[in-house]
Amino acid sequence: MKLEKYSFVVLSLLLPMGFFLVFVMSPYLQAMYYSFTDWQGFSAEMNFIGLDNYTRLLHDERFWQASLNNVFLGVLSPLITIGLALFFAAMLNFGASSRRLGRIEGARGTQIYRVIYFFPQVLSIAITAVLWQSVFNPVNGILTSVVRFLGLPERVWLNDPSIALWCVLVVGVWGGVGFYMIILSAAMAGVPREHYEAALIDGASKWSQFWHITVPSIRETILLCLIYSVIGSLDSFALVQIMTVGPGGPDGATTVMGYLLYEEAFMKSNYGYASAIGVFLALLSIVIALGARFLAREKN
Repeated sequence: MKLEKYSFVVLSLLLPMGFFLVFVMSPYLQAMYYSFTDWQGFSAEMNFIGLDNYTRLLHDERFWQASLNNVFLGVLSPLITIGLALFFAAMLNFGASSRRLGRIEGARGTQIYRVIYFFPQVLSIAITAVLWQSVFNPVNGILTSVVRFLGLPERVWLNDPSIALWCVLVVGVWGGVGFYMIILSAAMAGVPREHYEAALIDGASKWSQFWHITVPSIRETILLCLIYSVIGSLDSFALVQIMTVGPGGPDGATTVMGYLLYEEAFMKSNYGYASAIGVFLALLSIVIALGARFLAREKN
């Protein structure tokens, strides 16, 4: 009986594992191999050059600038996005609590708000980038019009090296808050309401309830959202490619590793070097995920 059960499991997993190995693992392994060559992409010729591409990475100023830009987005974007998502999710789930009645209720129109917050996820990243490019238009963009109406100094938003990356950050946060709000809201719905009602009767403030009941109860979900958000912010390629000046400008101010990889591969035909950048990105994502899981396990 046990043999039949395990045979069924093995046979059920055989096809999906085959697809995974062919379409996921195989490209990764190929990229790792190409990163040790000088392959130009459009030729069958390639020479094994060892660690030369990785040595070049260490001395490439553009790579380090792109890395710093990724760190900027990888730290601020998840913190702001998950912070706002937590706030909105808490308001929708517990925003109508009544101390007098000792009752916890969600805000009125919760379903409508969820649809509104989630709307950016319905749009493709390309459409989002084009829309926000219009918002940041220094001549007749919405933001410029508001600044002009308020009598504040006008800025060439995406053409200013000091604020261009902040513009990318704003768009990334705007696009991600709704998605994580839905996930966190679902997690909060699973927290027993009795805990909040008891705290409400005891006179606990909403901040105390949030910090001492909500956060510990959904800590695993918050960690998962943070990991996903950090890994997602390591890319930001589409926003940079479509929205920024250059793209990646001005003066490399918005260049991220994903765009640098694209530029080296498809514009300069340095597929070997681009593969090294890709391998570095993949390893960095794995390290971040494993590090976060290790820290979470240590706290438990």
